[in-house]
Amino acid sequence: MNDNMKNEDTKILAQTKLFSGIEPNEIVGLLDCVCARRVNFKKDELIIEEGNRVSEFGVILSGNGRSIKQNISDISDPFHSYKLQ
Repeated sequence: MNDNMKNEDTKILAQTKLFSGIEPNEIVGLLDCVCARRVNFKKDELIIEEGNRVSEFGVILSGNGRSIKQNISDISDPFHSYKLQ
């Protein structure tokens, strides 16, 4: 596991539905298997753009994210926001 991943991170992950029922020490092993790393983003920083290929997935440990879908057919509202929960 990346040195930037902290013990506190595994405690947070243990409280999510994705890692439900998995002990924090087992989460560390899972994260090692997938070469997990901790990444920090600045407010309003673009993480991925629609249409780009992805080879990773992420879990938001703190803060929130926003997904914007461009709607070309509706010029009056070209973007539609989806709030992640």
